[in-house]
Amino acid sequence: MRGMKVTKSLKSFLTGVALAFAAGSLAIAVGWKMYADATATAATSAPTPGKQSIAKSLRALHGAAGLPAPTWARQTLQDLHPGTYADARLLAPDLVLASRGDGVCLVTRRGLSQCRDRFNLGHAWIAGDMIRQTDSVDAPFDVHIYGVALDTVDVIHVAKGDGTLVRIPVRNNVFRATLPDTEFDDLNRIDVATGTDVVSSTPAERFFPKLR
Repeated sequence: MRGMKVTKSLKSFLTGVALAFAAGSLAIAVGWKMYADATATAATSAPTPGKQSIAKSLRALHGAAGLPAPTWARQTLQDLHPGTYADARLLAPDLVLASRGDGVCLVTRRGLSQCRDRFNLGHAWIAGDMIRQTDSVDAPFDVHIYGVALDTVDVIHVAKGDGTLVRIPVRNNVFRATLPDTEFDDLNRIDVATGTDVVSSTPAERFFPKLR
């Protein structure tokens, strides 16, 4: 399925719920939802021996940040990979982070939940979804962007095709934002920044494929 493109007809078919993407090369339809990830094997496998631990590099997993993970998140973690997840923390509304070996698991209440042992954009792991505002084929979409970043990352910038720059602050190693009345096609570029320095940048379609 590498290089799979989501067609306009499929976009029209998915009237009710969500398109959720972490990279945009492998697409799997599940009921009314679609998930995509160019590194699905690495993301769901056991951590690679000898690799640098990203779990150890995230301060939020080694302190008192946030709150203990709620029941819904712990159940999702068990569905992903059975384990104890003693350090699972609710670090933003409906956003939970936990370590798994050298890797981490990101759990969202409505969206993509996944474990991986590497980031997909240098200093960060970018994910998201596109959901209609109401259950109607004519309803506009909102785009939700969320993920995990290293301690040194302060902000994620999302540049839209109309020149708008959306600034998403990183707090406790996680970030999330809703872009109302927005579709994947409207996204142009994603930057990961430390202070005023951009440390990694990529076209948005690497994560969120064009739908028209």
